[in-house]
Amino acid sequence: GLGNGAPMINQPEYQALAEHGFIVVGFNAPGRGDGRPGNLQSGGEEDCNGFAGQNALKSVIEHVAALPNVNTGNIGVQTGSYGITMGAGALGRFPDLPVKYLVDMEGPSNSLITTFYYKPQEIQVCGHWNTITDPSPENIAWWSEREAYRYIGNFRGYYLRVQAEIDHAQPPGIYTHTLEMNNTAVVSGVPWVRVNGQEIGNPVNVTYDTTLPLWLPGRMADYPTLVTDYIIEMASFFDSATPVPDIKANDSNGPLNITPQDILSVKISLDPNGNEETGADWWVGAYTPWGDWYYYVYPDQWHNAGLTLNDIFHTYQGPLLPISSFEVLNIQGLPTGSYEVYFCVDMNMNGVLDDPLYCDEVKVIDTTEPSLPDSPAVLYFGIMVHLEGWEDDMEKPISSGTPN
Repeated sequence: GLGNGAPMINQPEYQALAEHGFIVVGFNAPGRGDGRPGNLQSGGEEDCNGFAGQNALKSVIEHVAALPNVNTGNIGVQTGSYGITMGAGALGRFPDLPVKYLVDMEGPSNSLITTFYYKPQEIQVCGHWNTITDPSPENIAWWSEREAYRYIGNFRGYYLRVQAEIDHAQPPGIYTHTLEMNNTAVVSGVPWVRVNGQEIGNPVNVTYDTTLPLWLPGRMADYPTLVTDYIIEMASFFDSATPVPDIKANDSNGPLNITPQDILSVKISLDPNGNEETGADWWVGAYTPWGDWYYYVYPDQWHNAGLTLNDIFHTYQGPLLPISSFEVLNIQGLPTGSYEVYFCVDMNMNGVLDDPLYCDEVKVIDTTEPSLPDSPAVLYFGIMVHLEGWEDDMEKPISSGTPN
């Protein structure tokens, strides 16, 4: 929020994290602190979580990442309430910061939520009304630094949004802030997005409209260990420095709805996450609307595996290498239906699809009237490409061209 951050490390939930081996860091944003030990006043002036505060958080993260006892492959940020304004701003404006995950506890997404516009009596924040009550250019410019939804989409780590059935600040039934943050993150291509912990059961990378996610029952305050539990859960994704494959369609984690008139661009990336040069099996494949699996064999051939994965062959065998962003397909006219496209690596280089296996998936849906293809199809790095007039057997290897 707008309070002092440094003294919070003495709270039980953060002491518990330290007991679990975490290095816990709290800081006072510019101008905050009372000067007493453990709550020293930071230089600068109060910025109400704008760019100055965000820049300060960036500096703290960089300083902590440079410490010799910090695992830079497992750094996380946790924010509470209005703190997401600073957190999302820093991580979105500086996406190269080495932050693997963000835990956001019911933070406001925009000026309306921040000023309690949906309550009977709205308030000013740092002397500013929301942009509806005061639509002046000066007020809009001030809020442009302080609306978290504007920046969350540029974050490159895992994003856990926490939302209880009864919000800690908003009126009953107001969840627009959580929906805006979640949907913006998913649509913008944040690699991993979910509402609430795994015990609640919400899926990853799903947008919500008429259907809502499952909320945490009651209030966040009903769960004294909630912060501790959720930070531990997120950190567990990166405990063993596992590789992180990623596949996107039109820069989205999906599900992506398209029509035959839309251009489809598919990109893959891989973060070895400390496993550079480790031998691995690489796998690329897709499941089609008519039930067949296809797999890709490097450098340029796709094969039909039939209805099961029993006959799938690895794409490539070799060391894990960093891939920042590589376009593997740019096409118009995807055949009708729903496609599940996978990019996986396993760390047991034996040509068998086995554990430890790390995968990412994107779903692409052609929204036209369903129909089966009337001629064979080619898979190019995880996407079906319809070929009119192809008359040879489907099992014949098909050249798709080597990516440049």
